[in-house]
Amino acid sequence: MKVDYFYELIYRSFLGLWLFMMLAFSGDFTNFKLIILVVLLSLTLFELTQFRVNYSLKSYAVLLIWLFLVTFSYLHGLVIGFKFSFSLLFYTVLTPIICFLLAARINSARLKFVNSILIISLGFILFLSFYYIGFRLGFYSIPAWMLEMRAFGGIKITDEQLEIRLASQSSLIFLLPYIATLLFFGKKRLLYTTFLIVGLIVVIFSGRRALQILFFLGLICSAVIYAYESRMSISSLFRLLLASVFFIFCMSIIFDIISMFTDLKNPLATFINTILLSFDSSKGGGVERQEQAYALFNFFAESPFFGSGLNSHPQYTRNASEPWSYEWVYLALLAQGGLILFSFFLLVCFLILYSNFIKGRELFECDSGMVFYAILTGGICFIIAGSTNPMIYFSWFWFLCFISFNGLCDE
Repeated sequence: MKVDYFYELIYRSFLGLWLFMMLAFSGDFTNFKLIILVVLLSLTLFELTQFRVNYSLKSYAVLLIWLFLVTFSYLHGLVIGFKFSFSLLFYTVLTPIICFLLAARINSARLKFVNSILIISLGFILFLSFYYIGFRLGFYSIPAWMLEMRAFGGIKITDEQLEIRLASQSSLIFLLPYIATLLFFGKKRLLYTTFLIVGLIVVIFSGRRALQILFFLGLICSAVIYAYESRMSISSLFRLLLASVFFIFCMSIIFDIISMFTDLKNPLATFINTILLSFDSSKGGGVERQEQAYALFNFFAESPFFGSGLNSHPQYTRNASEPWSYEWVYLALLAQGGLILFSFFLLVCFLILYSNFIKGRELFECDSGMVFYAILTGGICFIIAGSTNPMIYFSWFWFLCFISFNGLCDE
């Protein structure tokens, strides 16, 4: 069966809309996004019945082992008395299956389309963030109904802390390193450079320590991959030096502009102090996270190998409606699933990143290679960020990961 133009247009419309909504509005329009996902999954299942799909043995084995371990752990928790949670079941069982299926029908042309949606989503998030920052600085007003959306978060502007948050800024942890890699290898360098400069402004104002730290780590990872592919040539090292000088120059100008439009005496010192606050265990969320860590370590010691079940939890809980959920996501997985499940999760993360590296190297002469390298750098930062934030449950991320894991369906 040959996919005609009209069908492909419908498929891409739902794929692009779903991916954009997941990235740009992580906390809003839940029912709308669910409807889009159902339609997209239906289209994918239709294709899978019409086309032969050659999954690699590796991807099959990893998915089946994961489902077995997760199901066993979940049932183990139910048997010893912990409550059933559909949301946990959706995140750990249904999400991997859905993302595995969606990624199965991604070919080179569709991967190029996915790349376009990621770039568009980044542009929209940066625009929305910049717009919100301008409002909070008093430059203009925005409609009241927009402020009621979960997309807009809290604000703190003092000499000790600078924080203007949006829910979609969590997507920037992946997208900014992603675009940084495309900048090194891509053709639209003026656009990508503009995105990174605006992204730097948003990062400074965001107050998200994970975003701020991993933004710089993403730049370093992108530079390392570029140096690797260019075989450390003199010209590539010179370009990296120029890029570093230009980046520092942009940072100095941005901080000067911030001091002009805010009451901050030293924006650079405020920015650094905002990052350091995340390591202060004596203030605010630091105290809560420290208590979580102690509780989870003690809970892990009770059953280190198999855990007490994914739906289990110690007496200390963070969320009454979802008592299994903690900010220390990986530590919670270790305590609840035990060493066996946690070790396999680490193996899956490594295999995903390694698959993107291999695909990037094999297809480097094609546009697909650049995309896989970009997913690699974004994936490294996103997985690291997921250790202290429940972002690892985001379905769009695993969809992108499974593309390299399955391989393009037209290879």
